[in-house]
Amino acid sequence: MTIYKQKKFFVKGTNLMVTAGRMILKTKMPTQFTTLKAPLKTGKPGILANPVYSTETKMPVLRSLLENAKKLANKEEISLAAELEIKGIIPKQHADPQNDEHKLYTLHKNIAASLLQINRPEPGSMAFAKAEDYFALTPNTPKVGGENWKKVQVLLHSPEELLKTTKHGIEVMKSNSIDNSISTVAYVFPVAGEASRAQKYAAEHPELVDKISKLQNLSQMGNDSLPPRFLFPISTLKGNKTLYGLMLRNILNTSESLNLMSLVISIFNHKSSNLVIESLKNEGFGNLAKEKLDLLLGSVQSTAPRIFVSDMETTKNTYATGHGEVPYTLAKTNMFQVMKEMGIKYLIFGNADEFLWGSDPTMIGLADKLIKGKGYNGVVFVVPNSNNQPGGGVVRDLLKPTTSFKLCESPCLPSDLSDGKTNPSAINTTFYILSVKALASKAAHFLNLAPGLDIKTSNERGRNEQVGCLETWAGTEFTKNLNCAFVMAPRAGFFLGIKTLEHTHSDNIPPEIKDFPNHRFSNWSYEKLVKYLANSQPTLIQKLINGDKTAAYEIWRNGYSYLADPIITGINE
Repeated sequence: MTIYKQKKFFVKGTNLMVTAGRMILKTKMPTQFTTLKAPLKTGKPGILANPVYSTETKMPVLRSLLENAKKLANKEEISLAAELEIKGIIPKQHADPQNDEHKLYTLHKNIAASLLQINRPEPGSMAFAKAEDYFALTPNTPKVGGENWKKVQVLLHSPEELLKTTKHGIEVMKSNSIDNSISTVAYVFPVAGEASRAQKYAAEHPELVDKISKLQNLSQMGNDSLPPRFLFPISTLKGNKTLYGLMLRNILNTSESLNLMSLVISIFNHKSSNLVIESLKNEGFGNLAKEKLDLLLGSVQSTAPRIFVSDMETTKNTYATGHGEVPYTLAKTNMFQVMKEMGIKYLIFGNADEFLWGSDPTMIGLADKLIKGKGYNGVVFVVPNSNNQPGGGVVRDLLKPTTSFKLCESPCLPSDLSDGKTNPSAINTTFYILSVKALASKAAHFLNLAPGLDIKTSNERGRNEQVGCLETWAGTEFTKNLNCAFVMAPRAGFFLGIKTLEHTHSDNIPPEIKDFPNHRFSNWSYEKLVKYLANSQPTLIQKLINGDKTAAYEIWRNGYSYLADPIITGINE
């Protein structure tokens, strides 16, 4: 059992004693947040199941956006689509072009493209970042544009420098001048997504739904139901674990190995909070020591209805409007300042299903050097767009060429960057390490949230219809307000990119594996890779913490991939 050496204080009116950092949190924690102590012990979400509606503030914005967007669309196409929708036609991309299914698919695609013009700036106003605009983790990190990385771009020139950076990261994490029992690194994860893509893929692959139904242990879900993506169950050497459970456990275990505790904030969707809490309780998080539970916080993301494109009627159901609201919420509640007062220096943001992210001190060491040594406010990790797929990426504002690079998502790109011909050189991982000092100083800027219009589908009225919704993106909000360094990492073994059950439980082979330096993995399926990484990455991180030169060389030579040979990790295939 770890003993935390720190001056303690009595909580007024009780006989409880807490350390300085926990005292600050207890007295200054915003009312929008709660500790997860009671939920994780009882398995009941409590107030985390209470909806927070933002209908009055969001619906006028959405209605105005959609009304103006429809002026840019073809009214005849919208009418034709509505007729097919009423007939119960389901859009299908690969149906016969003469069939109504394919016609509706084409109409939906054209309508969405027209409506999204409302978000797009003028053509020629932005340009995607080029190879010379990125840092690279090691000289062996996959290249962009076929050119070798220049020496000034490389952050870790040797395995020895890697281990030196790991050691520096550990020192940073242990340098809390307010409370030396609390890590200087805090974490925030949105655990709120509602992914229609995952649902669609599951409907087409019932055998995979059946596979995970045998792994999950959720009393509130039927065997034919699909849990939220971050609760996909993975079979590990320590039993069945969810993606978010793996991520949270890795973070807490790394902190524990350094004799530290960590502040972790989960942003819930009230509709799935019961499943998340039940899952985490089943994975033993309710058995954590009280002082650790005090630092696990939760908040509920607000939701709002959507609007049907065809007749502008409002949906009865409400939905979260993107993780761009996370920085807004943290700024509005003064949480950035509370973290700063607790002695926290860095905030890690990521997706709740990316269990490889967040627990590596080497990344903290790198971020500290870039932020303190080169004047950045934060670090954003990206991976090569090896398949040249269209979508959002790192851009520069050509109308303001002196401004720093920022992330821009696909619906908000100018038309000349969203036509499928000019594509980004890198893909956003949603892995960010940000200076808490910078976040606190820029808090007012994060209150100017600028949502965009997105188009999704709904079956609420018994047919497949398009709906307009508000969408916000954390990467956009963070990078438009902070000067961030963009660091290239390998896709394989660093970024899972989980969107559907294909990426966790299928026998398909990930395309990025074909170019991976260690050919031992060349025929491994998504399922085999995810299982192996779930078992091996925590061991690999501990080897780095312990100064293991062999592990450092393996990671370094693979461009900083956690996909290390089983001989190195000691984990059987």
